[in-house]
Amino acid sequence: MERIRLGGTGLKVSPLAFGTMTLGDPVAEDTSLELLDFVVDQGINFIDTANGYNAGLSEEIIGRWMKARGNRERIVLATKVRYAVGGDPDTAGSTPKVILREVENSLRRLNTDYIDIYYLHQPDDDTPIETTWRALESLVSSGKVRYIGVSNFAAWQVVEAVNLARNRGWTPPTVTQALHNAISRAVETELLPMTRSYDIGTCMYNPLAGGLLTGKYKAGKEAGSDTRFAANEMYRKRYWNDPQRTAADRFSRIAAQRGRTSAELALRYMLDHPDVDVTLFGATRRDQVEQNLAAVTSSPLSTEELNLCDEIWAELHGPVPQYNRTNARPQG
Repeated sequence: MERIRLGGTGLKVSPLAFGTMTLGDPVAEDTSLELLDFVVDQGINFIDTANGYNAGLSEEIIGRWMKARGNRERIVLATKVRYAVGGDPDTAGSTPKVILREVENSLRRLNTDYIDIYYLHQPDDDTPIETTWRALESLVSSGKVRYIGVSNFAAWQVVEAVNLARNRGWTPPTVTQALHNAISRAVETELLPMTRSYDIGTCMYNPLAGGLLTGKYKAGKEAGSDTRFAANEMYRKRYWNDPQRTAADRFSRIAAQRGRTSAELALRYMLDHPDVDVTLFGATRRDQVEQNLAAVTSSPLSTEELNLCDEIWAELHGPVPQYNRTNARPQG
């Protein structure tokens, strides 16, 4: 698989990254190890996790896997801090105390002495950004963290962090992570144009809208008891509504008319987007990994297909005056 430059980091990464939120639960450890082996064998070198995923178990499994395979230097490893680990409120937030303690816990669980990208998982309204960044800068200076990232930040919050770091002579954020897919494109209005201007790498999650863009869910029918939408309230609130499901149905029809699967069309939308560097995907089974990999070798979307995707989004979000904003999806 090809390698692309991730923003201003200098890191060379695969255009797909393996998200590991499900490692350990619901995916058993032996299957998790098999999935990690498979994605790396297929050319993916970017692994994304967080200290809060399954109370640190995701990090532990990755750490045991890297130690057993001896492949740490071949992996670009990202983890995060901000959310509570295992429900422990003392592990939540972005205070220096939390950051300095949790990075040590992540390093221990991951069996490594450095983290390639250390994300703030979410803004922390209770802690001044300068206080947080001073702690992050100490991690870069010590060599424990190579690059700082931000996740789920608004465009103005990213710029605030960039300007603060530049003014203090600190390391600015060089990667951002956000929710983005063909029927959830709010980031295209301001966040993505900002990253283009500031040379900030982009890693986008939920490319299949939690599974809604796989084509297996039909409008008007309930989700099965074994699906993410039945088990996860956050995903039900995010995607399980009539407008999104109607859009997903139309998306599936467009894909079928052009000889593609719905998942392929959705992933190609992300892979072809000029402002998306890396698309994050998760999996609980090998065939799901294969489905994502197939999109990489499929043909790029035609202008007609892109225009149809734009029509679906326009109907879904309604009129939004653009005025002097940069085009969301530059052509050429």
